[in-house]
Amino acid sequence: MRCFFRRRTCVWGRDIEMLTLRVPDPVGRGFLRSGPESNPRPRELVVRPVRGEEHRALDAVRRTDGHWLRPWEATLPPDTLEHIPTFSQYMRRADRDHREGTGLIFGVQIDGRFVGQFSISNVHWGAMSTGMLGYWIVSEWSGRGLGSLVAALVLDLVVGELGLHRVEVCVRPENERSLGVCRGLGLVEEGLRPRYMHICGQWADHIAFFIDAETLPDFEELNTMAFEACTPAFEEYVGTPYEESSLDATWYFPNATNWDAGEHVIACVAVPLEAPSLTQSVKDSNL
Repeated sequence: MRCFFRRRTCVWGRDIEMLTLRVPDPVGRGFLRSGPESNPRPRELVVRPVRGEEHRALDAVRRTDGHWLRPWEATLPPDTLEHIPTFSQYMRRADRDHREGTGLIFGVQIDGRFVGQFSISNVHWGAMSTGMLGYWIVSEWSGRGLGSLVAALVLDLVVGELGLHRVEVCVRPENERSLGVCRGLGLVEEGLRPRYMHICGQWADHIAFFIDAETLPDFEELNTMAFEACTPAFEEYVGTPYEESSLDATWYFPNATNWDAGEHVIACVAVPLEAPSLTQSVKDSNL
């Protein structure tokens, strides 16, 4: 669905709902390990573009967990001529990047509560067709598989569907969890970039990874395989045959490296056909 008139809900030329990723019962279905004591088995994981005042709500979560996130945050070097924008300027720029296709900020929600952010920045189209992925996750959801799952969903979306050819991820060598995410997803490791980015007050080395269209699995072959696997699973989960349902189905599969290594899990997801979003699980709903 292309977006022409509803400018405020238009992200990269598409209706915002078309870029919203939903995973019902992510723990029960094996996508995540058990959550914290306060929410060990959440009902739904949602990954969607944030806009307007939602940026403030997401930033408040980041600030609350500052002791966990601050060592990994980018900072301006002392001799720069740049100035940190006000938060209102940041929000306007982020929303403009969404409309123009030059940046994309996803909020990660567990049962409606923000728990992280995944961003595609430094987007260049034309001959480059590239961007960079950065992210953070609150401490209580760290180590539960959330980073790997959302990174896979976002990379599959921006490379497999939105048309970027290549996305880079640069990780500090000390950040073992993020290195594990990149290597676990089979991203191509390019090597060390000395003093690559100013982090927490000093220039820091980074290890560069990337994924591009050529390292994704053959889309047509896997799409056929996914359709054949997900349509019977859809009826078993929802309670209505796929062809008769008021819902649609989508699916996610591993990249080429992981597929060749033997990881053949295809994630099937029920989604609404039209704009109204799902507000609860559709298991046995007969929709």
